[in-house]
Amino acid sequence: TAEWQIAACLHELIEKSTLKAPAPKRLQAKLAAVEADQPYEYDQIQKEAIELALTKPVMVLTGGPGNGKTTIVKGIVQTFLKLHPKAQPSDVLLVAPTGRAAKQISAVTGIEASTIHRLLGLTAEVTDETLVNEVHDELPGQLLIVDEMSMTSLTLFAALLRAVGPKTRVVLVGDFDQLPSVGPGQVFRDLLA
Repeated sequence: TAEWQIAACLHELIEKSTLKAPAPKRLQAKLAAVEADQPYEYDQIQKEAIELALTKPVMVLTGGPGNGKTTIVKGIVQTFLKLHPKAQPSDVLLVAPTGRAAKQISAVTGIEASTIHRLLGLTAEVTDETLVNEVHDELPGQLLIVDEMSMTSLTLFAALLRAVGPKTRVVLVGDFDQLPSVGPGQVFRDLLA
């Protein structure tokens, strides 16, 4: 059932999105401003990834270690904040399946990250069975970035997606060859397939 819930939620996020893509020239100008503040230049693939993340309702970002996923995530966050000057850091929801991964992404972006459990208000005692039908309030953020997706279990990801509203962009980041989830499923591999 979790697989069907994930598929249905992703389909709804993509097909029923009310998000408007920023004008291409405006997006490129903001991205150029972000790049000017960095000690490095984005390559063409990184620029395309950042632009895609900020124009599509759902995006999957993958690559092995050292391929620039973290650099792209930082670029997505900074460009988003430049595109939306009234946005607060709390409008960007950064999550990961573990506390360690959350700390790493927080250190890179300068925005507080949390575990998926904490974002959803779940306790450590919650089991996968409990998550299947758990109902959560709609998340308030405009941009949700899930790091280390390969470690996210089916039921936890299903619960997270059920809390995502139509005004939130979703970016799923992971490495195909990284650690698998502790719980059941191989969500990230299935999404890439």
